[in-house]
Amino acid sequence: MMVQAVLATARASLRHVRHTFAKTPARTLRLCPRVCSKEPFGEHQPKVELPKGPIGTPDDLLAHLLARIEINGPLSVADYMQEVLLNPLSGYYVSSGQIGAKGDFITAPELSQVFGEMVGVWMVSEWERAGQPSSVRVLELGPGKGTLMQQLLQTFNNFPGFKKALSVDLIEASIELSQEQEWSICGQGDDVTGGMLQDPSLPGPFRKSETNNGTAVNWYRRMDQVPEQTDALTLIVGNEFLDTAPVLQLQYTEKGCWRERLVDLNPEPEPTQPDLRFVLAENTTPAVRLAEAAEHLMPGPPSEGDVFEYSPRAAQQCLDVARLLSAATPGGTRWPGDRMSCSFIDRSLSG
Repeated sequence: MMVQAVLATARASLRHVRHTFAKTPARTLRLCPRVCSKEPFGEHQPKVELPKGPIGTPDDLLAHLLARIEINGPLSVADYMQEVLLNPLSGYYVSSGQIGAKGDFITAPELSQVFGEMVGVWMVSEWERAGQPSSVRVLELGPGKGTLMQQLLQTFNNFPGFKKALSVDLIEASIELSQEQEWSICGQGDDVTGGMLQDPSLPGPFRKSETNNGTAVNWYRRMDQVPEQTDALTLIVGNEFLDTAPVLQLQYTEKGCWRERLVDLNPEPEPTQPDLRFVLAENTTPAVRLAEAAEHLMPGPPSEGDVFEYSPRAAQQCLDVARLLSAATPGGTRWPGDRMSCSFIDRSLSG
């Protein structure tokens, strides 16, 4: 009954916010079928099937955002980014095809395999410098289509000792992309040997597989789910990863103080106007406290209209990287594949 009441309130709010909804046939709420086991991985865990792509349309996602804001108030920019990137209704990374020559953007591994080979040789040299320990873990943050890891594994084939010691962990928030990565890294079609899936909210990996050479591959949705390995050399690579993290934005006002930018409803949407708009929070929010504490890192004294953007998520991910590296007795290191800067911005939402 509570769920029905919430849904009824959401539908009523949408009719109030967008008068065009009154002329639109009522929509049926489509829920994602359960594809994950609630039990952790076990010896006899059955393989499960994944839905292909989003379970809704961009209009469904917009309706969800409008209802959420109407009920709970404006969203932080970080919450808005999280929704539009990963919401199963129609999030950007829920579908495939964003990366590559025919997609929206391209990264170095997609341009030439030389990039992956150079990173792979660097990893092998770090392993040799550490005394060639018997266990080495390669952790990639945000593997995209799996192209970089595919290039790394091809390079490792030239170093049998390293390949024998190797295991692979991947950080991927998108279930859809994790499936594409498995196809790329572990084989195509019937050649895929793993593919087991469990509820991503449970501890441990949500997907397990292995390469054709028998290298174990585990997928995690968040950095804090990755266990520490004290006996393994830990090598971490993250190409264009931190700049995809949701960000908070703050604007310096004429009153000489910071106020957080939020995403709110447009009270008078028209065909040529968006349904959502940026607004400034009326009062101090926790994000403002963080910005005030970081003013010594800013490029100079702020002026009216300056916008400061930062990502608590990216900061936490850096701490998680440090945790994993410091726990590894044989040592470890990270290849920095992100360009970071501290400056006032015009329109950036990172990336």
